[in-house]
Amino acid sequence: MKVILMCVDIPVSKDANGDHNHKNFLAAAKRVAQPCEGIQALNQNTWLIPLDCGIPTAVQLAQTARDYNYSYRSVLIDGEVTYLTL
Repeated sequence: MKVILMCVDIPVSKDANGDHNHKNFLAAAKRVAQPCEGIQALNQNTWLIPLDCGIPTAVQLAQTARDYNYSYRSVLIDGEVTYLTL
C-alpha cells in the first residue's frame, strides 16, 4: 500500500491571535481531510493519506498550510505500513 505521511508544523504561539489561527487551521484541515475514505488523522496535524485516492486531499492540506503560513512535510511510503510500539 502506498501512502503519504503529511505533517504540518504549527508554531507555538503566545498570543490570542496565534491561538485563533491555530483553531481556524485545524477546522479547515478537518474539512479538507474528509473526502477520501481511508485517511487517518494520526494527530491534529499529522495524516496518513492513501495514494490511490488521496492526492487531491494532500494538495488541499498543503495549500491550507500555506494559507496559514505553516510549513509542512510529506513523505511517500511505498510498501506495507507497520506501526511500532515503543
